Amino acid sequence: MRIQDLVFDLLVEEVKNKKLFNFLLDKWYGNNPSEQQLKQCEEIIEDFNRIKDGLSIKKSQVRTFLTMFDGLHGSTKFDENNLKDITKYSFEQILALLHEYDEEGPNQEQETSVFAGSDKKSTPERLEASKELWMGDEHKIIDEGGFRVYFIPDQRVSMNFGYYEQYVAKSQASQQWCVTGRDSSDSRSNLWGSYRNRRTFYFVIDDSKDVSDKHHLGALQKTENDSPTGYRLTNVRNDGDHALTWEDIVRIYPQLAEHRDLIETVKYDEEGELENKDIVNRINETEGNKLEFRRMPRAYKKAYIERGSVISKSRSWESMDRTLRNLYILTTTDRNAKDRFQTYELMSEIRKNGNEYNLLKNRLTQVGLNGVADIYENLMKTEFDVARTSIDNKAIKMYKSRRTHKMGIYNSAVADWVNVNGNKYEPTYSESDTSLYIDDDGNMYVVETFTTGGQPDHTSFYCVYPIVETNEMASGHFIDAQTFEEVRKKIHPKDEGEEEDDVVKISNFDPETDVNIKETKKGL
Repeated sequence: MRIQDLVFDLLVEEVKNKKLFNFLLDKWYGNNPSEQQLKQCEEIIEDFNRIKDGLSIKKSQVRTFLTMFDGLHGSTKFDENNLKDITKYSFEQILALLHEYDEEGPNQEQETSVFAGSDKKSTPERLEASKELWMGDEHKIIDEGGFRVYFIPDQRVSMNFGYYEQYVAKSQASQQWCVTGRDSSDSRSNLWGSYRNRRTFYFVIDDSKDVSDKHHLGALQKTENDSPTGYRLTNVRNDGDHALTWEDIVRIYPQLAEHRDLIETVKYDEEGELENKDIVNRINETEGNKLEFRRMPRAYKKAYIERGSVISKSRSWESMDRTLRNLYILTTTDRNAKDRFQTYELMSEIRKNGNEYNLLKNRLTQVGLNGVADIYENLMKTEFDVARTSIDNKAIKMYKSRRTHKMGIYNSAVADWVNVNGNKYEPTYSESDTSLYIDDDGNMYVVETFTTGGQPDHTSFYCVYPIVETNEMASGHFIDAQTFEEVRKKIHPKDEGEEEDDVVKISNFDPETDVNIKETKKGL
């Protein structure tokens, strides 16, 4: 390559980078960004470029980010196809993504945004971010050019909008709305809970009106039993919650004329909407819940783990990076071990990674337990019921899940599901047939067939238990599909009748030679 071409390529790249930087500055900070914001923007771009090539939905950090911004609970849905395009991220989204790669992250009582911190005082950065909410797409339900309406889903969002609303109110020598208060030294108390149970809030901004106009910003409220007209409107001067008819409101904001159906009552969710500083204490594993573990920022997950809290779902484990998984294992004690690893689902997920499983075994041994054997023994007691015990080896039992009602064969001596000839008999089996069999000497057996797909195949297994008085617990012999084909030559269904005299009789069923699922093998 010629020197001139190299210089030209460098200049082109520099221009591209400068255009990108200016684009992101304008998108995230608006006009006249501060020196601190300029520096922050540079750092964000640098940090994003560091992780960009590795962004994949296979990464726990990315899975968490996409769950946080899945379009539920007022979040903006992020398209996973845009993961490597920094221009597609809002300011809140890019910070949330980067925090997932941050070992420390924000404080456990903070949000992953510029609004972070227990001290809610107004700063230039927060004011600018709040203004961006009033100008942006998040929570927006109506856009008529310079006229926009935002649905306010909870107290936290209301407070975040409040920095800019307070600024405009002060410019008109007025006090901010009580539902946007931050309980800080430079703001009033927040009364979201006092009003929200009877009103649904929508914040209105009309850029066709001057910033000095009292209706430039408005809090439009759909009311229930709190207004004879069904609506209230509080202007930015906060001179009263005026009960107005829809026609009165349209006279103030003509752009609303065709959008009455969008201003609707939303049922109040007190637990979900109120700002609670101890968010960690409210984290759960309920799928789709606003505070579901897998959708929480990394810092909250870390705090949750450090408190000794429990996870039980595979999707929760998948949402953690290696450091958090190791933390969960290494903070396990002899007192909480059985609670922390109480589901087969979680243990199966951990076993997928040999390093993590070995770390768990070593940790459990270190705290005085019998490795994972104690965990599985407890797991079998709490999640499964014993359906059959092997006559040939008491350590081998068929367990039935209380949750799925599926069966599997488990060997407690090695703390694992039995694996014979490449078939692992995990709790994914259902009983497909029960028949009475008899041998040539008249001994009778119940034969149960267990399959994963309904029809017997090479992965099936059988439980043969003799009908004798000494077998009160109905213990049985476990046999795989291949071996059972040979057993069928020695026993036959009871309804087939007696053998013909001229048919050569085959030796009777012999557990010593005819049962192959009975050995205790070393491992694990």
